[in-house]
Amino acid sequence: PSTFPGYRGGDTCEHLQYNPEAAKALWDEAGGDQGPITIWMNSGFGHEEWTEAVANQLKENLGVAEINFQALEFADYLDKLDAAEVNGPFRLGWLMDYPSPGNFLGPLHKTAGSSNHTGYSNPDFDALVDAGDSKQLADAIADYQAAADILCEDVPFAPMFFGLLQAVHSSNVTNVSFDAFQRLNVTEIEDVDGDGAVSMFITEPQNGLFGQMSNETNGSEVINSLFKGLYSMDKATGELVFDGVAESITPSEDGSSFTISLHDDWTFHNGEAVTAQSFVDAWNWLALGANGAQNQYFISILGIQGYDDMNPPDEDEDGEPDFEAATELTGLTAVDDTTIEITLDAPFPQLPLVLLYDAFNPLPSVFYDDPDAFGEAPIGNGPFMMDPDVNGGAWEHDVQIATVAYDGYAGAAPSISNLVYKIYSQDTVGYADVQAGDLDVMDTVPTAELGNFKDTFAGAFIEEQTSSFNYLAFPVDLELAASWHAG
Repeated sequence: PSTFPGYRGGDTCEHLQYNPEAAKALWDEAGGDQGPITIWMNSGFGHEEWTEAVANQLKENLGVAEINFQALEFADYLDKLDAAEVNGPFRLGWLMDYPSPGNFLGPLHKTAGSSNHTGYSNPDFDALVDAGDSKQLADAIADYQAAADILCEDVPFAPMFFGLLQAVHSSNVTNVSFDAFQRLNVTEIEDVDGDGAVSMFITEPQNGLFGQMSNETNGSEVINSLFKGLYSMDKATGELVFDGVAESITPSEDGSSFTISLHDDWTFHNGEAVTAQSFVDAWNWLALGANGAQNQYFISILGIQGYDDMNPPDEDEDGEPDFEAATELTGLTAVDDTTIEITLDAPFPQLPLVLLYDAFNPLPSVFYDDPDAFGEAPIGNGPFMMDPDVNGGAWEHDVQIATVAYDGYAGAAPSISNLVYKIYSQDTVGYADVQAGDLDVMDTVPTAELGNFKDTFAGAFIEEQTSSFNYLAFPVDLELAASWHAG
C-alpha cells in the first residue's frame, strides 16, 4: 500500500501492465482459447461487477469464448478454498494485520502461508521474506522489495485495485470512526436516541469467534469488541498505544528476547483474571499444529524457541512416524502474573508489530475445555461481552451476534450499552436498512451506490484510504494449498 514504507508505485511490475497485444501473443503461444474458464468469488458485495469486467477483457483481448461465474456466500467460499474445490481464477482481498510489508508477502505467498490459497511456493521468495522479517522495519525494505520482484516474475495472482473505506451510518449514531485495521472504534461511537443500542453490518464469519481461529474481516470485526490484546496502534502515527493489557514491551539489545509487563486489573467476562499465563497458554495452543489454528502462521514467524519441537515433520528420513510433538514453547514463560518473557531462535525486531494481531489475544481457562463450543459463545476481556439474554449468549448463525457492554472492562468504557452485529448476505439489503434507520453502521457501499452515497448520506459517511486491496488469484497447486489449510 502507498501508506507503507517501501512503496514503489503502480508501475513496478513489468508483467502487471496493461498490454493486450502482448497478452494475446502469449495466450496464443499457450494454446489459445482453453475455455470454459470459471471465475470464483464471494457473492453480494460488488465483486460480480468487476469480475464480469475482467471476463469481458479476457473474451475481447484473448478470444476466450466461454467464461462462467461461481459466487458463494463468504464463509462457504473460504471453506471451498480451504478444501481445494475451486477450479479457476478466484477473487480475494487483503488488509493489514500488522503494519509491515512482510504482512502482505508472507501470509499470502510464503509456503504454507496462512492465507496462501494458490499453492504458490518459491524457496527464494520465502528466504527473502524471512530475511526481511529478521530486521528492523527500515532495514527490511530491500529484502521485501526483492521478494516482491520475484512475485512480479511469477505472478501467482494479479492485484486489481486498492480500496477505500467507504462507510455510511444512520442518524442514530455520531462519532463514528474506524481504527488502523478498518474496524469500528466501538468505545468511541455514541448513540443519539439515548437507548444505548447500536447495530453494525457484517456477513457470516467463517470460523469461531476468537482471534487464534478467525482471519477474515467479519470475524475480526466482532472479535475487536469481545477481546482486547496487549496494545493498539495509533492510526495517524503508527506508534504503539498502551491502552490494553500490556504496560510495556522491552526488547533485548539485539532483538532476540522481549519482556512484556502487564497491568494487574484486567479480567475476562466471567471474572477470571487476565494474567501472563492467559497469554502464554493461548499462544502455546496457537503454536501447536495439532490444534489446527487458522492463524498458526503468525506465531510461526516469530521464531519463539521450541516452535519446531511443537511441529515436527510427520515422518523422519526413513518414512517412519517422527517423535511426539512438545506442547509448550520453551522460549515463552510467564515469570509471574504480570510478566511474560519471550526468547527467540534469532532476532526478530518486528515482533511488537506482529503482536498487534488478534491471534495473540488472551484466552480464559474455560476455552481449553471445548474450543469449538467457545467459538460459538466466546468469553473475552474486551469492552463488550456476548449478550446472555439473546440466544443464551451464543452466536445466531446467519442472523446476528448480540453483545452488551462489560461492566468490568479495564480500558476506556464504551458509551453505548448494546452492540449488535447484524448478519447479511447482500450489501444492497444492508444499505437499504441503513437508509431506513434499521441498521446503524455499514462499512461498505454497494457498487451501484458509489456515485450517490455521499449525497444520500450527507454528513453521515466516511471515506478514507486503507491498506486493503482486491486480487484475482490463480490456482497454482490447489492440492498443496489444501494440505496447508486442512482442519
